[in-house]
Amino acid sequence: MKKTAWIAVALCALLAVSSFSCGGGGGSCPECIDPGAWNYPENQFVLDYLELPLTSADAKALAFDLDHNGTPDNQLGNILAALGSAMGDTNPQESLEASMAKGEIIVLFAIYAEDMQLSPKSNLWAFLGEQADPELTDGPQPGGTFTVDTTNSPADAYFGGKIKNGGGLYGGDEAELLLSIALTGTQPLNLSLRAVNVEFDVSADGLVLENGRLGGAITETDLNGQVLPTVANLLQDQMAGKCSTTTGTCVCESGSGAETIQSMFDTDGSCDVTLAEVQNNNIIKAFLKGDVDLKDGSKALSLAVGFSAVNAVFTHTPPLTQ
Repeated sequence: MKKTAWIAVALCALLAVSSFSCGGGGGSCPECIDPGAWNYPENQFVLDYLELPLTSADAKALAFDLDHNGTPDNQLGNILAALGSAMGDTNPQESLEASMAKGEIIVLFAIYAEDMQLSPKSNLWAFLGEQADPELTDGPQPGGTFTVDTTNSPADAYFGGKIKNGGGLYGGDEAELLLSIALTGTQPLNLSLRAVNVEFDVSADGLVLENGRLGGAITETDLNGQVLPTVANLLQDQMAGKCSTTTGTCVCESGSGAETIQSMFDTDGSCDVTLAEVQNNNIIKAFLKGDVDLKDGSKALSLAVGFSAVNAVFTHTPPLTQ
């Protein structure tokens, strides 16, 4: 695997998938929620497909213009596209699809709308579902019954919006989603996805969400203060048991990923990847440079992924703003 592949894997794990496999936290767009829309019929869905942007064309197609400067924003997609050839056999899309096929990632939407083809006021509420038990073999299916993960699912991850001519659009400049990414053996990584936008087409029968996109941005403050330390830990874990300093300098198993990581990040030859070494890596610095100017003036890294969803059945508590 080429050197930049390890960075690609780390970024995919922490940023791309986090938009949907998150738990805890919450977030909303209070100023755009319509209290009356909670009285509309509720339409329930489960995501049956997620798309990571692995080419520049994908990145552009899924992007939103988050800072309204006329340029589509999906820096994460551009990163993945640029690293495509470096990933070799490592394909984050295939890994994501395998997890969804087994029911390891269950994301639920409740859409309150006057009509699924036309509703000037509408609310969308997102939930994290419990992993399927028994394990699925072909992913979520139409009409399936699912269980909301009441321990980890956000209690108020809802956004106001509208449906016009069978097209749904939710969120906006002030919409925010708090992500809590569970990482084995560590405290959860808590991030705030800002300027959240959700868009999709509704099938004629109202039972399928097609051509879905979800986009937002993570501030440079969160990237530097939370993402990079976690990346450093992940890279260090890859070296564990495969590198040693018994010869007086750091030596790793020949041809291993640990050897690649050590040559890229372990600048002092200590067999430890520190936060400072990750922060000062030129590739990392280039990748994680904010490309979006948020309304409060902060810089942020944009990301956008695709999705589709089918009708589902689940129960949940009433919304907090009802």
